[in-house]
Amino acid sequence: MKGKLGLAHLERREITLNPDQNEISLMGTAIHEVLHLEQWDLSEEAVIRIEKNITDVLCRLGFRRTEKDGE
Repeated sequence: MKGKLGLAHLERREITLNPDQNEISLMGTAIHEVLHLEQWDLSEEAVIRIEKNITDVLCRLGFRRTEKDGE
């Protein structure tokens, strides 16, 4: 996945995430790729806007990855 943060595999309904990201970036990338799976017809600009809004809300609510989550 060199140079990519994540990928959405529409045919398999799976996402792949580059683990070399900080926790907030990883959360945003996961949201971004799930949006592509669920709303494949959205423009990239719309996906980015929604991703940023959801990530911002979750961060303000205190959601963070823990070591147990990453196992």
